[in-house]
Amino acid sequence: MRNFHILVFAFVFISGAVWVGLNPDQTVTMIKPVVEDAEELAQMAETVYVAVASINFEASVNEAIVVYTAALRMPSMVLERVDHNLKHASERITGLGSHSVAPPSADKLTLREVSAKLKDL
Repeated sequence: MRNFHILVFAFVFISGAVWVGLNPDQTVTMIKPVVEDAEELAQMAETVYVAVASINFEASVNEAIVVYTAALRMPSMVLERVDHNLKHASERITGLGSHSVAPPSADKLTLREVSAKLKDL
């Protein structure tokens, strides 16, 4: 009983071999789709191996570093652009404001103050 699993294993494979020997046409009909699928999978695997071998991982690493750096720098780039646009708007308003008569309100921030506060962020 200790080696019963060996007897079961031998019985299954011997009975399978006897069935194949007695029914060769049915065996071919049953196994043909499996073999075709295996050949297709082998061809697909070969294509994948060729594709993976042709990948330049050095370029991928460099591209990942560039994307990571751009993602970290993005918020500061946005604030730099806002600062630039605020300076440009401030210059335009200052040029137009020299003709106005009313003094600026004391409780409102000027564009330069807003720009300075945004820089501090």
